Amino acid sequence: VTREVDDGIAAAEHQRALLDLQARFLGDVDVFRRERRLVFEGELFKLGGTNKTGRGAQQLEPRSVHLLSDVLLYSKAKANGRLQFRRQVALAGAKVEPRANSEYAVHIFAIVEESGHVSVFSAHNARAKHEWMARVDAQIVEATLKAHDAEGRVGGKTELLQPTAAAAAGGGTPKR
Repeated sequence: VTREVDDGIAAAEHQRALLDLQARFLGDVDVFRRERRLVFEGELFKLGGTNKTGRGAQQLEPRSVHLLSDVLLYSKAKANGRLQFRRQVALAGAKVEPRANSEYAVHIFAIVEESGHVSVFSAHNARAKHEWMARVDAQIVEATLKAHDAEGRVGGKTELLQPTAAAAAGGGTPKR
């Protein structure tokens, strides 16, 4: 009985955290899902396109980043503490990859969605890069397993994922 109560309290806390996050967004951003939870949040720099002339350094844009159990959201922080939504990155079937430092940014990693879309980020330091990559990778594994479980129930076939050597070392994603 105590475990059920604890689980209920934890679920309510996860739901409250999502509703609080949703209230911070400008406009209509749908963050809340009953099965979703906020896993980690912080600031990263999003590597954007080139400067306004189309040449030269890539733009480093500070972003407020929220890792949820199935997606990663990144937003532009506004002066009043509100957030302007920029993009949602689907984690099921995605992979996280370290990237080499460039002359414009260091501590770089990318999230490659199953669709092929790539989001590239720069962390404040090597430790933050490692922590973000490990946390994103863990959520990719979880989201992919849930997606495959749901497909298995619908299609009658479940495909198991095996961690790659990189994932076992904290730096990659599962392989099929």
